[in-house]
Amino acid sequence: MEDALQNVGQKAVTKAEKQGLYQKLMAHLRELEKTLSGGKDNPNYRKQEIAIEDYVKTYSLFISAEIISVSVQKSAELPKTSPANSITSEHLDSNLEKFTKLAETCYRRGNPSETQLQMLEHFRQKYGISQANADQIIAKFSCGHSQQQALYEYGLMYRAFLESNTEIDFEQQTQLLELQEELGLTNKQVATMEANIQEELGLTEVR
Repeated sequence: MEDALQNVGQKAVTKAEKQGLYQKLMAHLRELEKTLSGGKDNPNYRKQEIAIEDYVKTYSLFISAEIISVSVQKSAELPKTSPANSITSEHLDSNLEKFTKLAETCYRRGNPSETQLQMLEHFRQKYGISQANADQIIAKFSCGHSQQQALYEYGLMYRAFLESNTEIDFEQQTQLLELQEELGLTNKQVATMEANIQEELGLTEVR
């Protein structure tokens, strides 16, 4: 794992590349938590989490505002079909699964943008998902789950910065502020998270 990250990290130069790699690493950790017995308590999970923390620290990865591609415009040009007349029960189950994945991704970092919501609605109609079913699916990811994940991702970056040099420099502070806004975290949530991490590392008054 460490060697693979090292090879990938050396190729991440631009902001867009680092952004993409950070998102892939977070997705990898989430998938690992689901597949390993015991989730985050599994030793293998912790081992890979430490490797990713070192990677973030070494290459100063960060997330800026997510940019949705012009696929929104292209999707609007797709021919409209009548799902109710053509989708079988098996297809509907498959489409529900696809829509669930889209909804989870959309709400993963807090409140989605207007563009993301428009894309989600487009795929709801394309997959023939009723509004009631869509609302139930979205409700799973639009509150507690997304907040917990957002706090985890912020804490991962903050911890990596502190373990690097025990204090936050100007560039790192701007990256943390960008990430806070991206994740939709309040100042109080961030302050609590940072205080807990400082205490764990034996540090005080870092920021």
